[in-house]
Amino acid sequence: RKKIVLLFSFVPLVIAGEYLIECYNNPTLSYYYEYDWIPTFGIKYALRLDGLNILFVFLTSLLTLVSVHLSDSNIKNYSSYVSALFFLESGLIGSLLSVDLLLFLIFWEALLIPVFLLIGVWGGKRAFYAAMKYLIFSLFGGLLILFAVIYLGVSFKNQFGMYSFLFSDFTKIALTLNEKLLIFSLLFLGFGIKIPIFPFYIWQPTAYQEAEPVSLILIGGMISKVAIYAIIRFL
Repeated sequence: RKKIVLLFSFVPLVIAGEYLIECYNNPTLSYYYEYDWIPTFGIKYALRLDGLNILFVFLTSLLTLVSVHLSDSNIKNYSSYVSALFFLESGLIGSLLSVDLLLFLIFWEALLIPVFLLIGVWGGKRAFYAAMKYLIFSLFGGLLILFAVIYLGVSFKNQFGMYSFLFSDFTKIALTLNEKLLIFSLLFLGFGIKIPIFPFYIWQPTAYQEAEPVSLILIGGMISKVAIYAIIRFL
């Protein structure tokens, strides 16, 4: 059973490795996909793979493979455990590829589900406490990001007559200095909670201490990195 799971986890790594080599040989290379997901509100299923995020995608795939390889097939509900790992991998890669900020936020908040389960179900003695602490801080950060994204989407509607949540469209919005400071503060704090920055780091020691050791490879190895990537990409 574990060999089959390893095979599935190896496939994304091979694909990511191929794109990594292509981007290394051609740093300006970029792949873009866009689909009008919810046209009424201008929400697009927009993904971009380029030299900025391909390394993070490759590392996510690599750490997933390592986590699966080191996992104990005798752990309780092993199938559910591996499913949570793959769910986490999908959310991380979706967050890295998204250039529509509402789509990004959907992937970003979807990470709460597998992380909560990996800590709360397969963690230590205080696992549920640690999982709830992580959940509360993450939801607070997500609300800050959501407010900023909605504010930008409405601002784009007011100036251009239609909704859009594409990052490329947000760069066209004319904002006052106070509005720019507000948006920057909301996004920086929202992402900063996951890095985490002072004083929002208090969730991390408990979560890392109580998390199941193998799953911590992916949780600790990539979630904070995706938050840093989001700051670089969107700020």
